[in-house]
Amino acid sequence: MLHSSLSLQLISITTGILESRFTPLFIYSLYPILHSLVSPFSFLTETAFRALNFVTICTSYASPANLLLSNFDYVLDSVSRRLSRQWLDVDAIKVLAVMIRLVGSDIVERAGDVAEECFDRLDEYHGYDVVVEGLVEVLGEVMKVMQLEELSKTRDVSNQTKKIGNYGPAPRTAWGDNNPPDKGKGIDQSEDAQEVMPDEEPPLSSSQALSKQIVQRSVYFLTHESTGIRARILNLLSSSIPILSESALMPSVHSAWPFILSRLADKEIFVVSAAAGLIEALVTSMGSLMFRRVWNDVWPCIRSMLSKMQTADTTNTLSRQVRGGVGSESVYTHSHRLYRSIIKTMTAALRGVDPQDSWNWEVIIAFRRFLHSEAADELQQCARKLYIAAGIVTSTSMKFLHEPQWNMVQNVALILDELHSPDM
Repeated sequence: MLHSSLSLQLISITTGILESRFTPLFIYSLYPILHSLVSPFSFLTETAFRALNFVTICTSYASPANLLLSNFDYVLDSVSRRLSRQWLDVDAIKVLAVMIRLVGSDIVERAGDVAEECFDRLDEYHGYDVVVEGLVEVLGEVMKVMQLEELSKTRDVSNQTKKIGNYGPAPRTAWGDNNPPDKGKGIDQSEDAQEVMPDEEPPLSSSQALSKQIVQRSVYFLTHESTGIRARILNLLSSSIPILSESALMPSVHSAWPFILSRLADKEIFVVSAAAGLIEALVTSMGSLMFRRVWNDVWPCIRSMLSKMQTADTTNTLSRQVRGGVGSESVYTHSHRLYRSIIKTMTAALRGVDPQDSWNWEVIIAFRRFLHSEAADELQQCARKLYIAAGIVTSTSMKFLHEPQWNMVQNVALILDELHSPDM
């Protein structure tokens, strides 16, 4: 650690002397700085961060992100050489991930190179769990950056389409245009302008095309023997949903659907939670394409899962003391996130498709305990939304919510008030 710290200080001193003439040496110096950033020692990490900022100032870059983006090829080449069979360094994957975090949304234009490098190494090291998990983490960072990019584009479009106030009369044609509006119509139009058909899908943007490629090449790892990799792949698929349209995403989901369902029966709770989160995101975003699948495929799994988890909660001493035997003892556990995803999934399914009477009754019975006043506030809120959706389908079923062992009078009153409000 001391040797690395002194090396970073030497790099900083050299940069201060050479200033802009230090730029050709980035091919040798950037990787050691980034490698120290992922060190487990806080002293070395802080030294590396200060060295990166000092090098940025001395070489006249606006920010470390601009510095890394301008010298992106140097870093990627250094990482690639350290992931070869002759020189395998797992920390190189962490360096790639931290570079993506530092650059941020500007990395989108080079994200294709990062993804291609990751997939090449996945093909080469698919049997090494540590390497695969690190590469999947890098792909997840790429997906997060592209998700933020797509959200910012959507936000910009919505801001531009806001209604503009009336500023008075304005010219309808360009000043100095003496030609009649219809004169020469069609002549000045570009010959290569293509008419977009109403039913035609718009072309995918570069980030959407890359996201589609990542999804298509990642679904095969849903059956990986490592539970951590399975969970990361499920989270990766979840992060792609806000980016891709139904036509781009659903073919991959359709081919991977049996494997997604099998993850609901995984032995590790965090994998089950990730699978439930993916299904929740699919149901709330994809709409009608998923509603029937939830009732036919997912609800039987959820029903048996809720029964087992209820038994576990009642036998958990800490859960009984903190939550009255309803839900996990903390809102930060995987069990709590699993409960939340399950309730939101079934709420969306109730709103989308009218279920069979037997299914509706099963849902009403299965989720009553989350109306208990000692359950987590977030779960109570989600449960109220579920029963409001169920009450819209069959309002008479709300009369059978009472259960002596749970105090849910207040929540039931809120549900009935909402159902009887004029807006419903």
